[in-house]
Amino acid sequence: MILSEEKLANFKHILTTHRAVNICLVNTGTVYVYDFTIPNLFDFQIEIRNETEWLELPKIRIVADGHTPIPHVSNDGLICVTDQQGELFDSNRIESLFEYALDEAIRIVQPYITQPTNLYEELEGYVETTLETGYKITLLDKPNDIEEFQAITKINKGKLSVSSIQKSNSKSFILDYGTYRNITVIKLADVKDFVLPNIGGNFDRDWWSSQKLKLSAKQHSKIYNNFYHITLIIVPYKDRETYIVICNDNASSIVKNDFSVYLTQRCWKDYLLARTGEDDENTQNKTVVIAGCGSVGSKVAGFLSESDISQLSLIDNDIMSPDNLMRHQLGVKSINHRKAFALKARLSSDMPFIDIKAYHMEVLKWLKMQNDDDLREIDCLILTTGHIPTELAICEYLYYKDINIQIISGWVEAYGLGGQAYSFRNNSNGCLRCLYTDENSIISRSQAQLFNLNHQVVSKNITGCSGAFTPYSSLHATKTASIITELVLAPKYGLYTWVNTSRKPNDYNLEATEYFNTTLGSGGYQFNDINNYKIAGCECCSS
Repeated sequence: MILSEEKLANFKHILTTHRAVNICLVNTGTVYVYDFTIPNLFDFQIEIRNETEWLELPKIRIVADGHTPIPHVSNDGLICVTDQQGELFDSNRIESLFEYALDEAIRIVQPYITQPTNLYEELEGYVETTLETGYKITLLDKPNDIEEFQAITKINKGKLSVSSIQKSNSKSFILDYGTYRNITVIKLADVKDFVLPNIGGNFDRDWWSSQKLKLSAKQHSKIYNNFYHITLIIVPYKDRETYIVICNDNASSIVKNDFSVYLTQRCWKDYLLARTGEDDENTQNKTVVIAGCGSVGSKVAGFLSESDISQLSLIDNDIMSPDNLMRHQLGVKSINHRKAFALKARLSSDMPFIDIKAYHMEVLKWLKMQNDDDLREIDCLILTTGHIPTELAICEYLYYKDINIQIISGWVEAYGLGGQAYSFRNNSNGCLRCLYTDENSIISRSQAQLFNLNHQVVSKNITGCSGAFTPYSSLHATKTASIITELVLAPKYGLYTWVNTSRKPNDYNLEATEYFNTTLGSGGYQFNDINNYKIAGCECCSS
């Protein structure tokens, strides 16, 4: 629908109440544009949608080409009136949105008139609005002006392009293939040494000539060591830095005469972790071992690869088969490959920042190959083998070796009726055997049992006995894996249980236990302290 004359009159009235003069309205067919002036401030344009419902705020610009940069105003004059946090407003109250955007625009630019402020807090954002292309060069390692850096480049139709930049001795994953070229890295002494073009200006050769005047003689000479040079400028400001790449050719016979300026995107661990908002106090430098790289273990590995642990070891003696696909971290390309090795390759490719080791063998055999000092270096051993006798044997082995580390055993119940993760410190506050009170049965789990089997078989098989499996989905594996990951990153000790709130044991002719119903009644999640499961005189933990 097209805006009514009444709506347009309301907008004009709002402008006049804000002291606007010389108001002119232009309808381009898709949007309306008001030109107006607010005395002692600026000439403005406000662009509004030609609709009766707005999902975006109006765009407001100052008309001031050649003016020095203003905070929160882009190079083309656009004023940033959004909150950048996910706006919440009523899209039908367009007069209110119009007035809100106008008030915000005036609030942003007015202080600059009475007391000019610098732009350095948002330097990178301003540079981005100045560049004609949104293309950014990826920085695989944090740049500095001490180590040597290289650019990965390609020449296409006579023009050289840069895909990424990394240290010359980098172990980071290469995002693309091409020709390696040495580059010049220059760190400015002060943010004020960086030259900013005025509103409406560009980062061009004239700007570069002005910028070079701000460099020291030593920095200036470094630029001309290479005929075609790529320069990375580091602009410091308080506790942050902006990284800008200049590609400059002086009539080289290899490529066309060209000058380009690019912003960068950071791709190193510390920066990426900072964007997660996670406190790395508990995870930094942790060494984690995952025994069992099936559906749950592979997803735990995926979560941990995106955290700040320093080393991850994957142990599994199984081969990836098509039967695993619908609930595993690995995909079709990994079929017939060793799970541990394939998972390492996948995670190392996606997240090159973490040290990952893989072992194709039984976990108990792997443990016995390690010396005691190496075992004590493990911060957390995750047991997702799905085989309780093996996991009990592991705890017993570590007990008699006097190895005191955090152990987490995790599993998913049949039909996705729930999942559990049991966390304890071996040789300190409990063990896995304490959870299994009936040594003659690996199914009986004291209070942790979610359903009574009543002599029923919960496994299924589609292709015969050798194809038997426990039915649950990728979602159920992921829920359990997320709980296990929480217990690694923020350790606490006890039994963490979730139960399915939409499907119950009796849907499968199984009898729900009191523990299942208690967990269901608490919203589907329950955590019980480790002290609830200690067995006096246990031979595996001496509790």
